[in-house]
This record gives sequence, structure tokens and C-alpha cells, in this order.
Amino acid sequence: VPRDRVRATARRAAAVVANAILRATSAAVLAGRSMPRSGRATCPCCGCAPDFTRDDRAGHRTLLCARCDAEWITTRTGCTGCGADGAPSIAHVESPLLGYRLVLCNPCGRYLKEPIGPWSDDVTVERAM
Repeated sequence: VPRDRVRATARRAAAVVANAILRATSAAVLAGRSMPRSGRATCPCCGCAPDFTRDDRAGHRTLLCARCDAEWITTRTGCTGCGADGAPSIAHVESPLLGYRLVLCNPCGRYLKEPIGPWSDDVTVERAM
């Protein structure tokens, strides 16, 4: 990450624009189709890792791509990186003020944000924090 404030701001702006383009592309690819189901832990559209997860009432785990915002249902449980499942490998840190909990994997260091309340359609603000 650039130390110069102007370069850092330019890089962040470029990331927001690129995310918007990728979001539109993944929406076009998935238009009219039901949410993909995959045993993979990476995005079915672009191959990126997820940054948000949620479980619905039916027990389905939905992941949200960090790059293109595509959503998919996965059959994987535990860590999406190394597959670790349960304590002490998986830790949950709740942040009611921000409205989500972090699901941390101690063996590989990956984490996912899991909303505490209702699922928001726009996570751009969450990623900017």
C-alpha cells in the first residue's frame, strides 16, 4: 500500500471502480440463474476468496466474493482456507457496534465477516472500514 496519501487515495478509488465493473460482470453472468452451489471455497465467477458469510434458516452457508460480489452457496463447513472446524481452531469475535462477527481461523489466519442482523445487499461501506 502506498505511503503517499495521494497514491493511497488513487489506489482505493481504482479498487472501488474495479469492484463496480466486476460486480456488474458477475451480475450479468449470473442473471436469471439461481444462486450457484459449489463445494469450492472460491468464487465460481472469478476465483477470488470470500470475505463475508452467512447461514440461512435452512442451514445453507452463503459466501460473498471479495472481488466481484457474487454470492454462492457452499457445502463446505469450517474454514474456507484449510478446512479447520470447531474450537479452538475457529474463533468467533462479535462486534455488535459494527453489526457482524469475525470468524477467525487460528491455523491458517483467514477470516470471514458474518452479519449479526439482516444481510445487507451493499457491503461497499463494510469493506471501506
